[in-house]
Amino acid sequence: MARCAALAALLLLRGGLAQKLDLHLDVSIVRLQQRETAERAFVDVHGRERYFHGINAVVKGPPWVPRTDKFDVDTSLVDKDFEVLEALGVNVIRLGLMWPGVEPTEGAYNATYIAEIEKIIRNAGARGIYVLLDMHQDVLSEKYCGEGVPPFAAVDDDAKFTFPMPLGPKPGWYWNDELQYPRRDFCARHPWPSLYLAPAVGKAFENLYTKTPTREKWGDFWAYVATALKGTAGLLGFELINEPWNGDHVAHPTLLIPGQADDRRLQAAYNYVAPRIWDKDPDRLVFFAGVVTDDIAPAGFRTAPGGAANSERSVFTYHYYQPPQMMLEPYFKRRMKDARK
Repeated sequence: MARCAALAALLLLRGGLAQKLDLHLDVSIVRLQQRETAERAFVDVHGRERYFHGINAVVKGPPWVPRTDKFDVDTSLVDKDFEVLEALGVNVIRLGLMWPGVEPTEGAYNATYIAEIEKIIRNAGARGIYVLLDMHQDVLSEKYCGEGVPPFAAVDDDAKFTFPMPLGPKPGWYWNDELQYPRRDFCARHPWPSLYLAPAVGKAFENLYTKTPTREKWGDFWAYVATALKGTAGLLGFELINEPWNGDHVAHPTLLIPGQADDRRLQAAYNYVAPRIWDKDPDRLVFFAGVVTDDIAPAGFRTAPGGAANSERSVFTYHYYQPPQMMLEPYFKRRMKDARK
């Protein structure tokens, strides 16, 4: 009798342990919910609050996605990588979802690229690791020594100067004649944050936010991705754009005032793009950010993307850099106030 009781207890223990392990590896959909603490929190289908700590993984050139075939110390996301990340307690990867990878030619979407992204999400999920897909950009496009949007979405025809003028003369930039891009070896000689000040870069951001055909292409991109990845387990959400610039700072220098670009440019752009995602995947979390020049001033957003009704599926994000941010504690206190709005 005692032996049977001991066996039953062992089976119960094993069953409980198995359930615990299953929950540890669970990457079911996460939503924002109001909690008793009066704070919104990430909550999974089991009612547990989820806290995320993780890494960035962004490939800033072709093929625009980490390797999935074999381990590479710099560029892979394979089983060996996931084993290390799991052992370190990492439970989310902010993965670069690169627009040129999704849509290398205007209107022609790359299903193979999406399949690679989905493979990474699936393999990460097997280790209990979520993936946040980030439409990454730095200086918007390869046209400007950066990366982010494909050439057809980097529209600067109405800029005061062609890139890189007046920062430097075009002939001295070792132009790639085939692609009409500056060569990366020459770009690397220049501090990349300074390139945002080129009038062509500001104009291209302005057109992305406000010019109807260009903004529609941005929405089309996200609508395609949302449709392709709807229902994917382990997908935490979509980040609309990484570290957006203020817009046309030459024609509208007041956009450099903290809060102004959020209010006058990004609010309307996000109000358009985020619903394009929710039209295809209503439950998906959308992550959105203000410009990095807001510093410790309040962000300029009046509501979550698309209106206050979307607060439960919108996540405000922010990045700390020194410079332009100079005071750590005031910065984080200010951004938390913004997130609670």
